[in-house]
Amino acid sequence: DGAFRSARELCARGSCRERGQRLWWSLCSSQGASMYADAFILGLMHPLLGLDHLLTMVAVGMLGVSLGGRAVWLLPISFISLMTIGGIIGFEGVHLPYVEIAVSASAVAMAIMIVSRKRPPTAISIVLVAVFGILHGHAHGVEMSTVAAAAQAAGFILATLLLHGVGIGLGFLIRSRESDFLKWIPQPVAP
Repeated sequence: DGAFRSARELCARGSCRERGQRLWWSLCSSQGASMYADAFILGLMHPLLGLDHLLTMVAVGMLGVSLGGRAVWLLPISFISLMTIGGIIGFEGVHLPYVEIAVSASAVAMAIMIVSRKRPPTAISIVLVAVFGILHGHAHGVEMSTVAAAAQAAGFILATLLLHGVGIGLGFLIRSRESDFLKWIPQPVAP
């Protein structure tokens, strides 16, 4: 009750109302709206323009399809969830060593898991994808500006969802035309 009363007193003095009005006016003014739209577009474009981000996020969807079953939706959900947490960690300034190298390595690791005839079990894939999600999120979070961070985060989360969807679509396309694609993959020659 004491915390509620002090919050009510704070609002009664106008602090909460003034903060709310400032936020509202910044959102409604053309400059404020433009700032949030720019931040959203920046967040949306980051995964699309970074080749390591793009390949990893598409590969998450493709790996989910190649594993089949619940992995089709579990892998993207675990990636996005942990990417969001990683983004918060990065935004808050927590340092993770070698993030950029690990982000690039995650694209290679995902490619190996997809083309390998012997794929890891679903549980191990989920853990790996979740770790990759933290790393990618951290890389996004470190680069986020403090102004309109939520809009920028919404942009990169939406882009990630779309890229996972593209990966799922490609995975199903490849599965439906697997014999056509296998003609292009070099086969080992028996000794």
